[in-house]
Amino acid sequence: MEGTRGILAGGSGLVGRRLASALLGRGARVAVLSRSPRGAAVPDGASVHGWEDLPGLLEGGSAVVNLAGEGIADRRWT
Repeated sequence: MEGTRGILAGGSGLVGRRLASALLGRGARVAVLSRSPRGAAVPDGASVHGWEDLPGLLEGGSAVVNLAGEGIADRRWT
Protein backbone atom coordinates (compact mmCIF):
# COMPACT_ATOMS: atom_id res chain seq x y z
CA MET A 1 0.00 0.00 0.00
CA GLU A 2 3.02 2.25 0.08
CA GLY A 3 2.33 5.41 -1.88
CA THR A 4 -1.44 4.96 -1.69
CA ARG A 5 -3.29 8.06 -0.54
CA GLY A 6 -6.65 7.65 1.13
CA ILE A 7 -9.00 10.56 1.73
CA LEU A 8 -11.33 10.11 4.70
CA ALA A 9 -14.31 12.38 5.12
CA GLY A 10 -15.29 12.08 8.76
CA GLY A 11 -11.95 10.53 9.61
CA SER A 12 -11.91 12.08 13.09
CA GLY A 13 -14.90 10.02 14.27
CA LEU A 14 -14.88 6.67 16.04
CA VAL A 15 -14.74 4.51 12.91
CA GLY A 16 -12.68 7.02 10.91
CA ARG A 17 -9.84 7.15 13.44
CA ARG A 18 -9.57 3.36 13.45
CA LEU A 19 -9.64 3.16 9.66
CA ALA A 20 -7.01 5.91 9.42
CA SER A 21 -4.78 4.03 11.88
CA ALA A 22 -5.16 0.80 9.92
CA LEU A 23 -4.29 2.51 6.63
CA LEU A 24 -1.31 4.29 8.16
CA GLY A 25 -0.12 0.96 9.58
CA ARG A 26 -0.09 -0.45 6.05
CA GLY A 27 2.04 2.42 4.77
CA ALA A 28 -0.70 4.51 3.15
CA ARG A 29 -0.82 8.28 3.35
CA VAL A 30 -4.08 9.49 4.91
CA ALA A 31 -5.78 12.86 4.47
CA VAL A 32 -8.71 13.50 6.81
CA LEU A 33 -11.44 15.97 5.85
CA SER A 34 -13.07 17.70 8.79
CA ARG A 35 -15.55 20.52 9.40
CA SER A 36 -13.23 21.64 12.22
CA PRO A 37 -9.70 20.80 11.05
CA ARG A 38 -7.96 22.74 13.83
CA GLY A 39 -9.54 20.68 16.60
CA ALA A 40 -9.80 17.31 14.84
CA ALA A 41 -8.41 14.32 16.73
CA VAL A 42 -6.69 12.09 14.19
CA PRO A 43 -3.94 9.47 14.45
CA ASP A 44 -0.32 10.61 14.22
CA GLY A 45 0.78 10.64 10.61
CA ALA A 46 -2.58 11.65 9.14
CA SER A 47 -2.97 15.13 7.69
CA VAL A 48 -6.11 17.15 8.47
CA HIS A 49 -7.84 19.41 5.96
CA GLY A 50 -10.99 21.49 5.72
CA TRP A 51 -13.61 20.73 3.09
CA GLU A 52 -12.38 23.63 0.96
CA ASP A 53 -9.23 21.56 0.31
CA LEU A 54 -11.13 18.65 -1.25
CA PRO A 55 -10.59 19.51 -4.95
CA GLY A 56 -6.81 19.61 -4.50
CA LEU A 57 -6.77 16.41 -2.44
CA LEU A 58 -8.65 14.44 -5.08
CA GLU A 59 -5.74 14.79 -7.49
CA GLY A 60 -3.48 11.86 -6.82
CA GLY A 61 -5.89 10.26 -4.36
CA SER A 62 -6.30 6.48 -4.53
CA ALA A 63 -9.53 6.11 -2.57
CA VAL A 64 -12.19 8.26 -0.94
CA VAL A 65 -14.22 7.03 2.04
CA ASN A 66 -17.16 9.08 3.32
CA LEU A 67 -17.86 8.56 7.01
CA ALA A 68 -19.09 12.12 7.60
CA GLY A 69 -22.35 12.67 9.41
CA GLU A 70 -23.97 12.44 12.79
CA GLY A 71 -22.96 9.67 15.16
CA ILE A 72 -25.83 7.27 15.83
CA ALA A 73 -24.84 6.88 19.47
CA ASP A 74 -24.35 10.59 20.21
CA ARG A 75 -27.83 11.06 21.61
CA ARG A 76 -30.96 9.16 22.58
CA TRP A 77 -33.22 8.20 19.69
CA THR A 78 -37.01 8.14 19.98
